[in-house]
Amino acid sequence: MGGSISFQPNPETRGSIFSFTAKLRRLEGIEQVDQILVNLKTPPHSQFHETMARIKEVAPGKRVLLAEDNFINRKVMTLILKGLCFSRVDLALDGMEAVAKASDDPLFYDLILMDVSMPLLDGVSATIKLRGMGVDTPIIAMTANALGEDVQSYLAQGMNDHVAKPVDRQILMEALLKWVGQERN
Repeated sequence: MGGSISFQPNPETRGSIFSFTAKLRRLEGIEQVDQILVNLKTPPHSQFHETMARIKEVAPGKRVLLAEDNFINRKVMTLILKGLCFSRVDLALDGMEAVAKASDDPLFYDLILMDVSMPLLDGVSATIKLRGMGVDTPIIAMTANALGEDVQSYLAQGMNDHVAKPVDRQILMEALLKWVGQERN
């Protein structure tokens, strides 16, 4: 935005003082403000609802393994998946457990949602291990590391897709539909 961000120690007490500048353009009239407010309040309902309807059609009966070590993230993702009609969601609390569950029967799961940063065995190492065992279940990386080179690295290590945290429901639904909406051989 053509600005800057800075910080400095607070000379009067503990902590820091943060400041920023940004170059913003001036709006010419109230009509522009009104239109911006309308655009912000009006989500792209048709695409969102269409994607949700399609995922709810294909989700029943699909088996998902959610590999996530954080309790809150696990709870939120489970609620989202149940809300999208995924009734069969298994949990793995770390990469080792994910490998054990997914390798027991390689055709059991239709999709694996894999947190990248987990104890005992991280998501990338778990994916490499699963791929080495011949497990070809689609694996979606879930992490806050969403830079282009990070995503490319996950894909190069055997993951099929990426959803950034915090999870955007529309992006998650599109990824889920992409991987469970198609018939596997």
